[in-house]
Amino acid sequence: MEKPNLTVEAGLDAKIRQYEPMVHAIMAKLSILYDRDDFLQVGRIAIYQALLSFDVGKARGATESQFVYTRIYQRLIDEIRKCVRVSKGLELTEWLEEDGSASVRESYVELFEGDLGGILTDRERRWMDLMMSGYSTAEIAHILDVSVSTVKSVRLKVRSKVRSFVNSQ
Repeated sequence: MEKPNLTVEAGLDAKIRQYEPMVHAIMAKLSILYDRDDFLQVGRIAIYQALLSFDVGKARGATESQFVYTRIYQRLIDEIRKCVRVSKGLELTEWLEEDGSASVRESYVELFEGDLGGILTDRERRWMDLMMSGYSTAEIAHILDVSVSTVKSVRLKVRSKVRSFVNSQ
């Protein structure tokens, strides 16, 4: 069994601590006010992965610091998008809960297999089910074996149909 190189690990730990102020600065730039500890941890992981993957030969003139900054920024943006996607799903599930007594899934079944179910196509119902389960657009495209553009088109159609249905009630 290979022993871990404690010198390398200690060096990485020191580098992560060195770049932590950069994470805080990026969080401030992105106006991250909530769940700061979670975002800080995402930033630390981004630093770690950036340090492990940084290659001077492939950096095209970028310094290690620039490379780490870009990776942190990208990861925090990805995390924000993920949080927004989850919160939008929660808003939809809250909307589906009528009086709090029925579960979200039961409300979903009542609404989408009832009146609205006849309006949506099989593909649109499948998209709705996957979206409610928390899958991203890219993951839904992979599961449905279609392009991301097709999934976005289905999403627009479902939103339009749901909006029309709700407004008619």
